[in-house]
Amino acid sequence: MNANRYSILIIEDNPLDAELVQQRLRAAGYSFEATVVDSRASFDSAFSRQSFDLVLADYSLPDFDGLTGLDIVRSRFARLPFIFVSGVLGEDVAVETLLRGATDYVLKQKLDRLGPAVKRALSEYAEYQSRQRAEQDLRKIEERFKRLTNSLPAMVWTCDNEGQLTFVNSQWKRCIGDADTWFDSKILHPSDVAKCCQAWKDAQDIGKPFELDCRFRMMSDGVYHWHLVRAIPLGPAEGPKEWVGTCTDIEQQKLRDEELKTAERLALTGRMASVIAHEINNPLEALTNILFLVRSNATSPEEAASYLNDAQHELLRISAITKQTLAWSRQEGSVIETPMYELVEDTLKLFTGKVRNKSIQLNKRLDNSLIVRVVPGEICQVLANLFSNAIDAVQLNGAIDVILEQDEDPSNVRLSVEDNGKGIDPDQMQNLFRPFQTTKGNLGNGLGLYVSKGIVDRHSGELRIHSEVFVGTTVTVVLPRAASPRDEQNLERDLWMSHT
Repeated sequence: MNANRYSILIIEDNPLDAELVQQRLRAAGYSFEATVVDSRASFDSAFSRQSFDLVLADYSLPDFDGLTGLDIVRSRFARLPFIFVSGVLGEDVAVETLLRGATDYVLKQKLDRLGPAVKRALSEYAEYQSRQRAEQDLRKIEERFKRLTNSLPAMVWTCDNEGQLTFVNSQWKRCIGDADTWFDSKILHPSDVAKCCQAWKDAQDIGKPFELDCRFRMMSDGVYHWHLVRAIPLGPAEGPKEWVGTCTDIEQQKLRDEELKTAERLALTGRMASVIAHEINNPLEALTNILFLVRSNATSPEEAASYLNDAQHELLRISAITKQTLAWSRQEGSVIETPMYELVEDTLKLFTGKVRNKSIQLNKRLDNSLIVRVVPGEICQVLANLFSNAIDAVQLNGAIDVILEQDEDPSNVRLSVEDNGKGIDPDQMQNLFRPFQTTKGNLGNGLGLYVSKGIVDRHSGELRIHSEVFVGTTVTVVLPRAASPRDEQNLERDLWMSHT
């Protein structure tokens, strides 16, 4: 039984035949409302007044014929089921009706075929309507997608799995113009072509989203702008058929980042210069006092020799500090394998004067077997910032513990700097790693921890801070131990990219 109720138009001038057709349909289980017309005028009136799900028509009427009715129906509804139910015999007539667009042809002498013919016609029409609705919905989705993407400030594109562009939004057309692929060599900076092609190949192989920075040539002025490219596959990860991506202009962000990096370098340079100047000033003051005593007539030759030995010691100390500083500057940007404890010891030497002046108890527990692959100059900058913060945090006669040991993860090295200073207010903890945020008031520039975290992150490490008010602060630096040659190459690449 069919639960649907249909509206049927019957073109028939014989009332008995019209009733017989309806009886056959009811017997086949159809629920319907029938409208019977027997002339052109009544057909026009009914067809213009309401819509129908099915038309059953006799082939020939006194002032009207079924083929004319078929032409009228098809002029408005290309797929509305139209079945001839006629007593006119002949295969040629049946073929003619089907060629003119009829759905089927049933002889009145064989009305047992009417039920199956109607069932097939209504089923095909329902499928057609379903496809039409789906196509209409798809067109709405496509139109919505186009409107949405054209309203975005970013360039939006889709491509097939070979990289051929299948859609670009208006922003792409304004900025880039014509291109075959999103990584087309004619729109990319020459230095970025190989990187983009490799990223696309890797994404194809694994069918996973990817993200990268590259430079596109702007059509308006031919200038290259940095863009952040993001793309995700549509469909199954194994062999996606299509990709959708965005290209967001980050040129201004790059400029701001470069300005901030310059500020970072200046801040680090200032911090290191301050530390080094302080440490050099102490032996210079000692040398001044020694020279005064040597020039004094009150000194004997033996005392003068002793003072000169002291002067030589202070000069050697200045020389050691200078050599160490030069070594760090020469190593900047170069990843080398080095014992971590040496970096800790060399950096701590710079703070000998400050530690002594505040009578700080410095406790060291350093594992000298731990080797890391790092840029020594950058890591020493991090250590200098952490040691300086700890010294500033403690009061006179305070204590600082410096512990270097293997992390819980044996592939990592962990350095902890613990002080018993006043601690950090919880409200300030969430802002510690943001630029220009400081807990030192006018004494800090707010870049130290921000810069330090950036350096540690570039080394694939981690920088953590735990603090309790009136108890103290522990800063932990976790760095990978000596890595494989391939990892070293990746680290050098990441560090190089972070400076370019």
